[in-house]
Amino acid sequence: MAEPHVVGALRKKRAEIFGQIIGLEKELRQRRADMKLVDATLRLFAPSQALSKRPAGPSWLRRGECSRLVLDVLRNADKPMTAGAIAEQLLAGKPAGASAASAREALHKTVSAALNRGRSKGFIERTGRGKGAAAIWRIAR
Repeated sequence: MAEPHVVGALRKKRAEIFGQIIGLEKELRQRRADMKLVDATLRLFAPSQALSKRPAGPSWLRRGECSRLVLDVLRNADKPMTAGAIAEQLLAGKPAGASAASAREALHKTVSAALNRGRSKGFIERTGRGKGAAAIWRIAR
């Protein structure tokens, strides 16, 4: 039979988590309402510009291209690589403006997202941590 103090503590913890979820959902609704107001104001000032539904990655990458490029880099790599090293390799063959700091940061985030998507689908695996606690990635075996 279950211990009453354990059951009571678990019910209390569940109620606490549920309360946090309710608060976060309320905050999310408020943020969406705020974004709708900003979108409406943007349409007043720039009616011809389309609004993106997700943050834009580097402009020289087409949708889905980063995941393919990341897999290609990892397939051809001699050893597991960090997201930063993969991003640097991708930048090597791209337009001159792509080497700007903001483009590097955007590409690094895009590569990290592609690695995490590949990991969730079982294509890529994280093998550990490298210098500076950066994750090291390779093709899943």
